[in-house]
Amino acid sequence: MNAKQRAVVAAARKLASLPHRLWVTGEVHEPLRNSRVQQCLSQVAAERG
Repeated sequence: MNAKQRAVVAAARKLASLPHRLWVTGEVHEPLRNSRVQQCLSQVAAERG
């Protein structure tokens, strides 16, 4: 196996770890969760003026 093939396999394993973990734990993936929190906080701050 050459270096490029090893890199492809390594990247595939790294990318597969998140879906596998979500599947095992039953969690829901929210990739933009922190941005939603920040958006809500900025809206509340704007309403309070």
